[in-house]
Amino acid sequence: MQSNQPSPELLTAVGHALLRSVAIGQGDILRSAAGALERLADLLPTASTEARLVATLMALTDDPTPPVVTSPEPQPARRTSKPAKQTRKSKASNPRFDSNGRLQPSREINGIAVVSQAEARKALGVSCVQMLRLEGQKVLTRVQESGSRLVYYPVAEAQKLLDLIDATPPPPL
Repeated sequence: MQSNQPSPELLTAVGHALLRSVAIGQGDILRSAAGALERLADLLPTASTEARLVATLMALTDDPTPPVVTSPEPQPARRTSKPAKQTRKSKASNPRFDSNGRLQPSREINGIAVVSQAEARKALGVSCVQMLRLEGQKVLTRVQESGSRLVYYPVAEAQKLLDLIDATPPPPL
């Protein structure tokens, strides 16, 4: 004989899934779960409580539609005596390569051809943390102008790393 009471493990799993959905703001997933319960009630009006909880859990965890992230309503601007602060637009930091696939310098600092940190990172395909590790291993050397916060790397060092990445492995012995 089947009990109409759901198991404690199932209740715990459903509770955790609901809390996780609420915590990360995925209202669409919760609406999917409600829709799954409605469909289940239509298809199987005599479904047990446990079956309803399983349907809810499946709708929460296996929903193929990505959650829709909505931005908050824009607030009307307040009038102040200070002028609005100008925001800087970031420059496109796509690395430039010549026809031979060699990295081109962004500029020259103290006679050294350098590439910006963002361009080097994109060309190498590494994260900021990995760039710091390369600096720590003395593979890359920072070049900075005095009084500037911008970081550059010598093109020769970045190109050497690119050549190592792109090098074909030697044939097996």
